[in-house]
Amino acid sequence: MSPQLLVLLVFIMDLTSSFISILVGYQAFKSYKVSSVKGFFYLYWGFIILGVGIFLRTVTATFFVLVLRTIEDVPSSLLSFI
Repeated sequence: MSPQLLVLLVFIMDLTSSFISILVGYQAFKSYKVSSVKGFFYLYWGFIILGVGIFLRTVTATFFVLVLRTIEDVPSSLLSFI
């Protein structure tokens, strides 16, 4: 597999993980509204924070990769990670 394909795969999987985490958090919030069990409320916040964290990590990593590809004088040691 080429490195560009692996980077794209990681990007897609991170976005999918973020989306699923936010969906689980939403379902936990709906359960909390129906049952008023405090555990669902904590589950809601946990998954929402997890989903937002994964999303922000994906966006910043993608931005970093795109910036490194546009800079011409990048050391070769940094380009080996991309």
